[in-house]
Amino acid sequence: MFPAAAAYVGVRDPRWGEIHAAASRLRHDLGIRISTYVDALDRLGPDSAAVAVMITAERQARDEIRSTAGAYFAGMVGKAKRDELDLARSLWGFRNSHMAPNGTRAEGHA
Repeated sequence: MFPAAAAYVGVRDPRWGEIHAAASRLRHDLGIRISTYVDALDRLGPDSAAVAVMITAERQARDEIRSTAGAYFAGMVGKAKRDELDLARSLWGFRNSHMAPNGTRAEGHA
């Protein structure tokens, strides 16, 4: 679902440990500050923090972020701190807008 992060994961059916490690490396390459990522880990937990990094990477790859990936991710963490982040809704919204019903890439989303 996140082609921009696929090279960081490296396996077809990753386990959470592999996803967490990939998110940590990807975080660095996206320019997300370690302190912001630690806040995300504390607030969201490791699984959701990793998913948030993957969403950020994919949006960055599609030029859907107006500022920087770091600022976008920090905004997500800020929403989480205010209990305004609905990561499940963001994830499903992203999936529905970027993927066809059969799980392949939606037309027009190279």
